[in-house]
Amino acid sequence: MADQKGRPAGKKGKEDKRGFNRYKWEFKDSNKDLWMQGHGETKFLSMICITVALICLERVATHPMLILLLTMELSILSFFFFLYSFAINRYIPFVFWPMMIFMGIGAFITLVDLCLQRKHFKSRRLRRYALLAPDKDGKMPDKGLLAQLAAKEDEEEEKRRQAEKEKKEKEAAGW
Repeated sequence: MADQKGRPAGKKGKEDKRGFNRYKWEFKDSNKDLWMQGHGETKFLSMICITVALICLERVATHPMLILLLTMELSILSFFFFLYSFAINRYIPFVFWPMMIFMGIGAFITLVDLCLQRKHFKSRRLRRYALLAPDKDGKMPDKGLLAQLAAKEDEEEEKRRQAEKEKKEKEAAGW
């Protein structure tokens, strides 16, 4: 025996369910694709691997930028895992357009900041010391190493000046 909509007597559709029961039914129905096609397991495994990498890299002396990148990747991955696992994926278009606007604003502000600070990025010392990673306790390398790097840098600068001076003398002598 079938009802008016042509369904078997025991089956209820989305329209027939009310309140929380409808939400539970939608949750089960739309969440099946994530887990049945293997996307859920893959995302979960990726989150586990990134978490293990973060734990391992925090125990050894690692550049802070690497920790920052892994943390950002983990937060983005967990956000989308949350979004898909709770069947909120039908609302993704409403999440993406504000996210894209905020990312564009952030990129514009970063560009303005870089333009305002470009004189700081021209320094050679800044670039050389920026890649020195702190040790396990968060302390920078010893002062002797920093002094050696500064002395080597000064020596290279002096060699460059001497080469320029010799080049100018050759040009002046040639005329």
